[in-house]
Amino acid sequence: MRPFYIETKINDVLKYKSRRMKERGRSEKRRLESLLRISQYRADSVQEFLDFALSEAIALTGSELGYICLYDEQTRRFIVNTWSKGAMDACRIPDPQTTFELGTTGLWGEAVRQAKPFMINDYSAPHPLKKGYPKGHAPLVRFMTLPVTNQGEIVAVLGLANKPVNYTDADVHQASLLMASVWQMAERKKAEDALIRSERRAARLAAIVNASGDAIIGATPEGLITDWNPGAEEIYGYARQDILGHPFTTLIAPEGRQQAAAMIEAIRKSRHADRQETLHLRKNGQVFYASVSASVMLDNQDRLSGLSFISRDVSQRKKKEAELQRYRDFIENISDGCFETDLAGKITYANEAAGRHMGRSPQTFMGIKNRDCSNSEESRRALAVFQKIYDTGQPAIIDDFIIYDDSDQPRHLELAASLIRDSQGQPIGFRATTRDKSEHFRMQEVLKLNEARYRKIFQDSKAVMLLIDPDNGSIADANEAACLFYGYPRERLLSLKITDINVLNKKEVFEEMEKARFQGRNHFYFRHRLADGDIRPVEVFSSVIAVEAKQMLFSIIHDISARIEAENALRSSEEKYRNILTGIHDGYFELDLAGNFTFANEAACDILGYELREIVGMNYRRIASPQTAARMLDVSNLTFRTGIPSSLLDYEIIRKDGSIRLQEMNTGLIRDSSGAPVGFHVMARDITEKRKAEEALRQGEERIRLLFNNIPVPTFVWRVQDDDFILAEFNASALQFIGSRIIDFVGKPAALFFRRMPQIPSDIRQCLNLRRTVENQFWYVEGDEADKRYVIIKYAFAPPDSVLMHVNDITGQKRAEEDLQYISVHDSLTGLFNRFYADAEIKRLAASRLRPISVIVIDLNDLKKVNDEQGHAAGDLYIRNTATLLKQTFRPEDMAARIGGDEFLILLPEVDEPTCAQAITRLHENLFRFNQRAAGLPLSLSAGWATACREDNLMERIREADARMYREKALIKAVCESSGPH
Repeated sequence: MRPFYIETKINDVLKYKSRRMKERGRSEKRRLESLLRISQYRADSVQEFLDFALSEAIALTGSELGYICLYDEQTRRFIVNTWSKGAMDACRIPDPQTTFELGTTGLWGEAVRQAKPFMINDYSAPHPLKKGYPKGHAPLVRFMTLPVTNQGEIVAVLGLANKPVNYTDADVHQASLLMASVWQMAERKKAEDALIRSERRAARLAAIVNASGDAIIGATPEGLITDWNPGAEEIYGYARQDILGHPFTTLIAPEGRQQAAAMIEAIRKSRHADRQETLHLRKNGQVFYASVSASVMLDNQDRLSGLSFISRDVSQRKKKEAELQRYRDFIENISDGCFETDLAGKITYANEAAGRHMGRSPQTFMGIKNRDCSNSEESRRALAVFQKIYDTGQPAIIDDFIIYDDSDQPRHLELAASLIRDSQGQPIGFRATTRDKSEHFRMQEVLKLNEARYRKIFQDSKAVMLLIDPDNGSIADANEAACLFYGYPRERLLSLKITDINVLNKKEVFEEMEKARFQGRNHFYFRHRLADGDIRPVEVFSSVIAVEAKQMLFSIIHDISARIEAENALRSSEEKYRNILTGIHDGYFELDLAGNFTFANEAACDILGYELREIVGMNYRRIASPQTAARMLDVSNLTFRTGIPSSLLDYEIIRKDGSIRLQEMNTGLIRDSSGAPVGFHVMARDITEKRKAEEALRQGEERIRLLFNNIPVPTFVWRVQDDDFILAEFNASALQFIGSRIIDFVGKPAALFFRRMPQIPSDIRQCLNLRRTVENQFWYVEGDEADKRYVIIKYAFAPPDSVLMHVNDITGQKRAEEDLQYISVHDSLTGLFNRFYADAEIKRLAASRLRPISVIVIDLNDLKKVNDEQGHAAGDLYIRNTATLLKQTFRPEDMAARIGGDEFLILLPEVDEPTCAQAITRLHENLFRFNQRAAGLPLSLSAGWATACREDNLMERIREADARMYREKALIKAVCESSGPH
């Protein structure tokens, strides 16, 4: 019986191994089928891909529930990435957690802690590693978890639960192999998505650089130019192919090249951005001012890979500064009067010409009102006009405004006035120009007396006649035929100038009148504008005549519209066809049905490299390879059969010189008068350079991205979305300027990002609406008021729907200007105004009509004694204490200045004598209280005061206050000496 027993055991073992091998084979097949389905699944994202992979893992192991958690070994933290649908349906936790620390996890964290799979087939049984799960969690019966590794590092865990039978090592084996393959697929999917995003980002960066109005230039570390945007081409005049490889210093004027070379060397060594403003040089030799920002470009290993330059043409700013000075000189020297008033009509500024027109000196002119120079009727008329200007904001003119000079003689003025507004747009006064028309009125009287002498010459003639003053181009007279021809009433026509009718510019019209006046020319051809806007060609015969000893131009005008129209129609019909063919840039061919050329335009000859006489009669196969000829034949046959035009894209042609060019063409049928096909017409376009440019653009995307990110100027890109703007892109400088919070605002509206700076969204919208550059400057406040920065922001339109925002931080320059302004008018020791400011204020108040003005002169009594006995530091403290006393005593609107070592001056506008006396009393009371508190250094001062009333001279009152001060000083000295030891 023993052998039979052994044979039975062997058979059982063999049967068991056979079943195991068959089951393993089936598992392998199911896993491979799952991998095939996963690999063929087209997911829009990695998240969707992992969702599908989880469903396959659940099906492969026969589980009901499952999840995938991502794991970070640096932070030792899990992030729930994917839940199976059954798990979410069974879970009743109100607010499920998605992030877990490894140390807080129970059984499901063992896959990471033990770095191997872990399973439990009776979840209800006690287990030392269990920590329970929240109320509402899906019930678990069986549970398996395993780590997912990538390059030896755990990157995720897979969890499966509630298989109807126990989990086995086979489940672990198949799930591990499945997830290893899945994770490799997920990594490839991430790389593909990242590549797509990178390509899109590179395209946006290229558009940003190309849309910038500034010159953006890339260079090697040695300064040789490698990148050149359209803004650089526009500013410097060099085409890209002409400048690449040249030193950046080529763009610098000779006198600034040494400084530019030093700047390049400095940023190469320090790797810090630099800015300078110097003379640059255009290709045509023109020198201009440019502001240049320079910085370094670093590669992924933080090594110097190149230099970046951003150049901005600041010639206009320099020009405006010079124009401002010219404007000031112009206003002071023009013959027209210019003056300004406040809203009450009081004159606050006037040039010399305005004083001459008013018949008054500048001293008596300032501070008076308009009504002080005219009678009541004229004043009411002027008041009505100024009130209308104030109400409507529109300028107005008073043709004949009568004023009276110092000798009460009337003067006739033409007065043009407009509203002056402050920076907030609020009206603050009026600005007016005056022109003396007294001579004009005199001339009108002369013309009335002489009118009868030449009236008959015009009135009865049927020809159009004008009498023109050659000095100013005004129409002195016109006959009835002229009024009918031009369509104006006579009074309106006489108010015009010949420059209002002749379409030539003013300079050209006067040049033509000079020819008639001095060169004896009397025959002209012009184009005249009628009252209804119609422009007519005219033939003009002009001669010089004398009217009351003045030379005038007598002109006879003939309408030659009909003649011109006939000539133009004939010329147009002759040239129309030729212009169409020669004007287009595409090649145009005509072929017969056999494929022989019968006609070609100039562009077609250029494309093929043949002359027209060589092309006519030549067959199309001569310019094509066998493959291209076959394609052309197919297109021609299709067009012939259907009668519908056909296209052929990206085909090669062989030019006369043997070179090959890439073309695209459109072919249509040519029919005779009966509609029968007789040939083909072909429109061809050379796309060789276009394809080369596309390839060059593709190769340059990465270089453009590096260039944009290394621009030292903070740059933002705002794109239109619905009716708002969203942040689409920003560079590294923008991140440094705003801080890391900018990342949270990508895709968010500009109004949300600049909540405290509403002018920025407004400027963005203005730039988009105008389709041109907009510039603004202001204090930028993002958070704390102490961190505010003064910026110049330039907005540039980037087609089709974006705006580039370049931010230049000039806070240091702005604060330096403010500090310089403060230092120029303040005393450095006391903080009071200095002698320079005090002199200017005295001069201003003396010239104004502001009265009364009180003045106080103060002198320290013991400063020399303090310096001699206690030292100059004590003397400085003595002076500063006096300044503190003055600040406590007088109002903010009073001017307190230190005008000497121990001398002070106080100006009190609109303070009369009694009030000034009260101020002196208050000064002595404050001095008494100060000395009571003083520890060893009491103050002693002498003060004198005076008040300038309506007609008083302010300088005389200052001298009077000075004299009183010295009298008080002498009195104090006498009292001190008498109270001393006898």
